[in-house]
Amino acid sequence: NGGEEVLLRDTAGNQVIRFVYSDDAPWPTEADGAGYSLVSAEHNPSGDPALPGYWKHSLRVGGSPFANDPFPLGVDPLQAQESGVRLYPNPTSGILYLDMPGRSSQGVIFTLYGIKGEFIHQVNLQGGGTIHLEELDLSTGIYVARIQTGQEMHTRKIIFNK
Repeated sequence: NGGEEVLLRDTAGNQVIRFVYSDDAPWPTEADGAGYSLVSAEHNPSGDPALPGYWKHSLRVGGSPFANDPFPLGVDPLQAQESGVRLYPNPTSGILYLDMPGRSSQGVIFTLYGIKGEFIHQVNLQGGGTIHLEELDLSTGIYVARIQTGQEMHTRKIIFNK
């Protein structure tokens, strides 16, 4: 109950995939004892499963064993994770812009984590805005941004170059 190593092998014993997951932020914390399971954030996953942004919590409590996680009606599963959230430029050398078209009055909590999950910075925005990473004394590297809007949670990988 604190994260574990996942190792999958094929019938010949060859390693297919291996990674360690966590149940601490920026990993989907809803999958830690609340009954949800971890599922890939993309319908056709790509990227590194060892990174928190690869995952989201299942749509339903209990997950969907032996089946794909269902998407809400009317949502295109290939576009479901985009939901109109734009975070750019990426890579960035200091300033990030967050656009959320059609949500100009909605409160947004932007939280930045290091690649190992350590909390770095949090800011409240109204429907989007500007995030000044150059003020945070960051090292060049990969960071994870968590964007929370009401009931929605979005995770993005940020590449920071000084």
